[in-house]
Amino acid sequence: MLGEALEYLHRQGLVHRDVKPSNIVFVHGRPKLADIGLLTDTGDVHSIVGTEGYLPPEGPGTPQADVFALGKVLYEAATGLDRRQFPHLPPDLRGWPDTKLVFELNEILLRACVSNASDRYATATEMGDDLELLLGGRSVKRRRSVAKYGGAALRIGSVLTLAGTLIVVAWFSSPSFSGRIPRLESQGT
Repeated sequence: MLGEALEYLHRQGLVHRDVKPSNIVFVHGRPKLADIGLLTDTGDVHSIVGTEGYLPPEGPGTPQADVFALGKVLYEAATGLDRRQFPHLPPDLRGWPDTKLVFELNEILLRACVSNASDRYATATEMGDDLELLLGGRSVKRRRSVAKYGGAALRIGSVLTLAGTLIVVAWFSSPSFSGRIPRLESQGT
């Protein structure tokens, strides 16, 4: 839901610049972004605002910076650890009843909070899609590996098919091939 709010702001050409737990309020059980006085146009670099630990290395002012901050909020909520401890996981995590779910969520958080902005989710919607996948009981890790290795397999398969087709065409086109086809002679009746 917060991802949807961020995506709405971003589509309007705005960024929040200070997504953090104290700027999230619940209204009728739904999370809402607060402190809208920090909203500004995307790319506003004239004023640096935000809270240490939620700011990405490149600073605030972009949709990806808001995604980074949301990832840190989710990290704290899921692990109980301080945002500055990211990407460490709780030492007793293997004993948690939802360990597998936390490891899957961690895949999303690692991408949301990666230092290099070009490796981060491009939009809050993209991050939200992975969160929806996880909430639907599906594996984010599996989808990524299928996308990564499935794409490579598809490219290799295409190259092999093309190579095979070229070999067959070359073989059938060769002058020596025409002499190998038996001629059918009509049998007179």
